[in-house]
Amino acid sequence: HQQPHCVRSVFTTLYPVKVAQNLYKTLTNIIMVKTHEDPRVKVTLGLMESNPKLKLPQAMRAAEFTIEESKDPTLQMRVRRRQKKELPTSVTVNTHSTASVSTLSTLTSTPLGKIKKVRHTSHAAQQKRQNKKINEGKRKEAFKMATTL
Repeated sequence: HQQPHCVRSVFTTLYPVKVAQNLYKTLTNIIMVKTHEDPRVKVTLGLMESNPKLKLPQAMRAAEFTIEESKDPTLQMRVRRRQKKELPTSVTVNTHSTASVSTLSTLTSTPLGKIKKVRHTSHAAQQKRQNKKINEGKRKEAFKMATTL
């Protein structure tokens, strides 16, 4: 029977190696989120931009993430959030005129406001349902009239 190997450090003097490794990974993830961005994230984003069919774990492995790190949902989400954050604010669109000459125009995207949920009283909600049902019936009748031979 062999004694479990222990790691000597401030926080793991009594823990086995596996527990110490997991604790170390957790702490480094927390520190990494709070301090600097991992430079491998930029490499991953560059790879995904140059090859859009590449899956995120594949791009992470190509950017020198370990296999365990590439399977880690937390790290994957960090890369996805960074990718979303670095999306361009303008979109380039090709338009074709009737003379077969293409011109480029840039459309700037404006963030849409959040749609507010309107809460109706019970009477207003019932009236809304009745009106919707009446409109649906009228639409069905109009469709029948338009498609009847």
